Amino acid sequence: MMELVQQTALYTVTIAFLAGVLLTAITGSARSVKILLAVLTGLVAVGIVAGMIISDGLLIYLVFQLIALVIALYFIVIIGAVCGGGVYALLHKQQPGKLLHQSDLVDYLPLTEFCAQEGIDEERATVRLTSSFYAGGRYQGHWFVHKSELSAKAG
Repeated sequence: MMELVQQTALYTVTIAFLAGVLLTAITGSARSVKILLAVLTGLVAVGIVAGMIISDGLLIYLVFQLIALVIALYFIVIIGAVCGGGVYALLHKQQPGKLLHQSDLVDYLPLTEFCAQEGIDEERATVRLTSSFYAGGRYQGHWFVHKSELSAKAG
């Protein structure tokens, strides 16, 4: 009997963890995890109310155990969701700066020209491009900055 309880607990924890991972890894949003937790809460509440009605209120100790179990499952789902968020971030990792085409260069300035007009160091501008602070991209291995990034004094 104890082995059955252990296997059921293991399967439940595994399903809760995988649900959190898959919901976040696929959607990239915590909204689906919130919905899962709300549904889980609703099912437990209905089960508790039904149990209390059927047993004339004698299930109070079981209710506390169920609540503790649900809270533990919440944590398992949330841990899975955090792992799934990491998977989503890795799968959708964007490279800094988009790849530009020859026709795009009309709207962009070469990095050296941009730095000369703005009066900033090229290394600093490159860091800002790679961190997506500046809109820009690469063309044939060279960085270009969008003209909209020029300040009013430089423009």
